[in-house]
Amino acid sequence: MNVLKAARTMCVALAVAGAPACAAALVGAGAAGAIGWNDRGAESTVNGTVDQNYTRAMAVFQQMGISQTGQKSEDNGHERTLMGTKGDTEVTVTLHMREATTTKVEVTAKRNMVDYDKNMAKDILTAMINRT
Repeated sequence: MNVLKAARTMCVALAVAGAPACAAALVGAGAAGAIGWNDRGAESTVNGTVDQNYTRAMAVFQQMGISQTGQKSEDNGHERTLMGTKGDTEVTVTLHMREATTTKVEVTAKRNMVDYDKNMAKDILTAMINRT
């Protein structure tokens, strides 16, 4: 049984048991490209380096009409963040190097102090994954 299939099986078992850890199971199992939910948005382990995924994020911002408002790089480029807005929604894409060829990508779309648009975050992440 491959890792993705095992993660999906675990996810179904957790869902039946009523556990909300399905997203963490998929992401934690190393299922590159499988999208999971976190408290404020969507996340996934995506094939490609931090720089490659940063370039994808910038392209998706342009494609989806998100205006870039900032960027930052930490840990010698192993962690990068791209920030932007679309209307009143603040979008943040954070990239963390997992391995040399995979990146953990976290996307949030914040409407206000307490409301997040998880569907928008998922759409952005899906568009990034589709560019791999």
